[in-house]
Amino acid sequence: MGSTRAPASDLPPVSCCTALRRHGPTAAEETLAQASDVCAKYDGHGSRDDAAYEIREKTGSHPSATRWMMTRMLMDRLAPVEQKISHIHNILDERIDKIESPSHIGTYMKPQVFQWLLFAKFRTSVDRDTAVALLRSAEMHEKGKKVWVTQDLPMMQRVQKSFHHGTSMKAWGVGFHKRDMEWDDNFTSPKVGPSVVVTVRISNQKLVCDWSSEWAQWNNLQNSIELKQLIQRANDKLQQSTVSKASGKSKQSFAGQGTAPSESKFSPLSHTAGHKPVPGVA
Repeated sequence: MGSTRAPASDLPPVSCCTALRRHGPTAAEETLAQASDVCAKYDGHGSRDDAAYEIREKTGSHPSATRWMMTRMLMDRLAPVEQKISHIHNILDERIDKIESPSHIGTYMKPQVFQWLLFAKFRTSVDRDTAVALLRSAEMHEKGKKVWVTQDLPMMQRVQKSFHHGTSMKAWGVGFHKRDMEWDDNFTSPKVGPSVVVTVRISNQKLVCDWSSEWAQWNNLQNSIELKQLIQRANDKLQQSTVSKASGKSKQSFAGQGTAPSESKFSPLSHTAGHKPVPGVA
């Protein structure tokens, strides 16, 4: 869905107050309320043309000056976001071409508000994993910050992977090197040597750790604040996921949607290690 927008110079030079005075409070206020709903819907993501079209559809019976005023306000709000999104799209495509990586077949965003995370869909999980590996090995930077890329895993695996990284980082503090702990591809059963340390699973939206007998008796580890914080953080994420599903949140698609096995995240302006990345691509 799209439409042709009149040039900014053709828009009536009318302020909100002027529109209310000229057309009366009832019609203008109703128009403002309807257009504001569209602003809220598209703010942070989406197409300006689609937003402008929807405003005109919703407010077609109201004064054109008020309609154009609200459209212009919306265009101003969306323009910086569109420029950022376009910039990230270009970065991703340029990097993929440069390293001869498998090409994505569509990009989109998930959050309702733009958080500098762009997701890309690939034809297969092999293409996705290859692209992620190549992009990581290229050690790319954008505006002085390292480009951050990872597979977009299902929530359960993301929680387990996060727990995996947390335990690996904390491992050196409890008597062995973090590289001594090896995790399987599903992040469920880490080993130290040939022995399984713990089996991690999700039950009733909570992270459950079934420790081996020796590790279960390791009081310094089991009573550590760090381990409790890792488990609590995992449970918080699972709870947030449950709330999000209940409220009906969904992906906002730009060029296609896909399932987790073929998706990845790409962040051209990520923060340094230990901080949540602000921009990302998948």
